[in-house]
Amino acid sequence: MKRGSVKDKAVFYETLDASISRQELRMTETGEGMLKMAEGMLLFLKEALRDLRKFAEENTFLDEGEEIGFYKKQLPGILSHFFYYVKIYSLELRLLMQDDPARKKLLKKERKTVDEWIRKNEGFFRYYKSGTTDLDNKYFMKSSTDFKLLTDPAKWLFDDPFITVPAYLIGELLAYERYRDYLNHELKFFDEKKKAGAGDPDDGLVWTATKMAAVEVLYGLYSSAAYNNGNAQLRHIAKRVEKLTGIDLGNYYRYSLDLKIKKVRNQFLKKMLDSSNKRMDEQDENPRSHSR
Repeated sequence: MKRGSVKDKAVFYETLDASISRQELRMTETGEGMLKMAEGMLLFLKEALRDLRKFAEENTFLDEGEEIGFYKKQLPGILSHFFYYVKIYSLELRLLMQDDPARKKLLKKERKTVDEWIRKNEGFFRYYKSGTTDLDNKYFMKSSTDFKLLTDPAKWLFDDPFITVPAYLIGELLAYERYRDYLNHELKFFDEKKKAGAGDPDDGLVWTATKMAAVEVLYGLYSSAAYNNGNAQLRHIAKRVEKLTGIDLGNYYRYSLDLKIKKVRNQFLKKMLDSSNKRMDEQDENPRSHSR
């Protein structure tokens, strides 16, 4: 077992944090949505935790202060990313097949659960966030096994001595705070959608193409990264398409499966392209005949 220098360890932790940030950016840029992103990040973070464990096992702590720093900052930091994407993955799976009212209800229920969990553990969190160090020797050492801190002991991995109880809790706290921000962002989307819909004028336009055609438009916009540089979620784009067409897309995931198994896909989008090209060709041939 090595006694790695403080500089070497600092470089390792900084490199590990930077790799997680880069991976999050790469996953975001794919535009595949939060469910796919969470799945990919969980696989990546599993490897990151394995690397952190291996590094900690191969490099002894130089002193008590370094050990406290590891269990107070480095380990909880990595755990928080993992716990956050576990929550996101679970949430997105449950939101997948639900309509707007059910989604909003679930988001509010999740936010209430998060707030209650944080309140149950506020004593310990108050100590952690205050910057106080009086009890660091008790909480943030490898020997820290204060199970009285756990409000839900069933969640604790008793067979994993690498992850201490306080480090686990701090990781959860940081994850829950980030998760609450995500929930608030999603709920804000519903509020903004409601405000936008309240002032929509009745322009007399009626979508007369099929619902399948609207779904083709939805997936065309999503796949081409037309919104937010590809960072917009599919369900948010679906709401915009519903507003555009004036129809309820309903379970558009089922329609997307129908599209995938069709021998000729995206018939409506191809028809749009052909019709547009034909009209422009006609206008080139007869510039004075412009449709109104």
